[in-house]
Amino acid sequence: MNQIVLICFYFGKLPNYFQLWLDSAAKNPWIDFYFYTDNTEEYRYPSNVIKKSVSYEKMKKRIQDCFDFEVVIDRPYKMCDYRPAFGYILQEDIVQYPYWGTCDIDVILGNVSHFLNMEMICRYDKVLTLDHFVIYRNTPQVNKRFMDTLDNRADHYKEVFTDSRVHSFGERAPGGIYHIYKEHGWPMLDQEICADISYRWKHFVLGSDHEDHKHRPQVFVWDKDDGSLYRYAVLKGKVVCEEFMYMHLQKRKMDVSARLLQQSQSLLIVPNKILSLKEKRERIGKRMIIKYGHRRLIYGARIKMLWKKYVGK
Repeated sequence: MNQIVLICFYFGKLPNYFQLWLDSAAKNPWIDFYFYTDNTEEYRYPSNVIKKSVSYEKMKKRIQDCFDFEVVIDRPYKMCDYRPAFGYILQEDIVQYPYWGTCDIDVILGNVSHFLNMEMICRYDKVLTLDHFVIYRNTPQVNKRFMDTLDNRADHYKEVFTDSRVHSFGERAPGGIYHIYKEHGWPMLDQEICADISYRWKHFVLGSDHEDHKHRPQVFVWDKDDGSLYRYAVLKGKVVCEEFMYMHLQKRKMDVSARLLQQSQSLLIVPNKILSLKEKRERIGKRMIIKYGHRRLIYGARIKMLWKKYVGK
């Protein structure tokens, strides 16, 4: 049995790249994934992704039964606010795991072991700070920390759970679990090792990028061999390659064929689609990155103009 389980949920029609999420999870066999869903479509589930068939209404009731006040879950997205409480709500399901966490399905996982390992994880009660991938120590004390005070407010979590607005309680937003941990000084790994793609732009823009580099052409590659994820960008006329633990697409619509995802191959991920990658990683050049990664898809003469701008030749 693995030592970590990540809790995922989704109700309704799944993203058309869901099989890629499953395949990327399979490349991290040292982590288990519990996927709570009402979806009945057929997919290739790897052995470390355990599907938990449940209706949205039953999941709501299970959450409600854990609290002595009326909670608000008026739409599936509101359930995200309950993520810091899943260790408490779903304790019966995960009792055998020393660590639990949460993970979105609108992510493409890279090779997590290149960034985290059990020796590192064991030092902290909370690992990472964004609830599209976060890990907690599975103890009764840690699992109830969402109930702790914030700015001397004892019932802060009740304010979140009784309000129909989404507060991003599992993240770094004001009033989020991140600030509860910071205020109490509990051990937390505060590190940004993901490509968190902004939903405000059609092209890829990472929130962590310096302002001068925010709109550089960039594409991603998912390597079929070991599940690694790389970003290729043109910066000051050179191709820069950087590995990430995962990329978060934030419900971005992607054009991808089911047939492509049925095949075992490396993939080129560009702002609006997922393509088969025939070239090896070292052959990903400036022209390809500019063509697919610029804020508009580029063709013909416009490539020459942008080539001069980004490459200088």
